Amino acid sequence: MSVKTGIDILVEEVEGSLILLIGESGTSKEELTHRFIEDGIEKDETILVVVFSQSSTDYIKVLQEIIPKTDEHLKKEKINFIDVHSFRSLPKEVPPNTV
Repeated sequence: MSVKTGIDILVEEVEGSLILLIGESGTSKEELTHRFIEDGIEKDETILVVVFSQSSTDYIKVLQEIIPKTDEHLKKEKINFIDVHSFRSLPKEVPPNTV
């Protein structure tokens, strides 16, 4: 997968890689993540998102607003989650496609 970012290191192939985006608030980390997810979906790849700052349920709501057919991709298990945020409080109900 490659996403046009204008950042040389991210222009190279990142297929099969684990990418950790960290930075100050307001540095477009979430927007860049959405671009990677959209690119992966367009290429019929399976996406694993590790969420720290919100539950996967909340993140799915965000994706539904920006990525067409998010629910369909979830049913096909093309978008999956490791929900670190929710594991802190041990929810009774686990969101779909969440480990």
